[in-house]
Amino acid sequence: FTVETSTAIAARASRSNAADNRLQVYPNPFNHRVQIRWSLPRATTVDLAVYNIRGRKIRHIMDGRYVGSGTHTWAWQGRNDQGQPVATGIYFLRLQYGDQQHWTRLVYLK
Repeated sequence: FTVETSTAIAARASRSNAADNRLQVYPNPFNHRVQIRWSLPRATTVDLAVYNIRGRKIRHIMDGRYVGSGTHTWAWQGRNDQGQPVATGIYFLRLQYGDQQHWTRLVYLK
């Protein structure tokens, strides 16, 4: 069990975005809905989640779901797992499959 600090998550998100474009968000910043787009080189199980600035997972989008290769999209409306609106701020999106992990930063403005 490992808890990462928000600084570590931000650094990882910055490196991941510079390395490739497997995980994209639009618009960013967003105010009520953000489009998440990712591509997979092969069919695999996927974990896709949103973390707050403290590194706490607040929204499980996909949790071990088997997904085919290619490009996929998902819209996030700025709500946590309980359906409550999240606060204005910085969030991090993590895509994980196999031994790959990709991060990007989201900015939510109300």
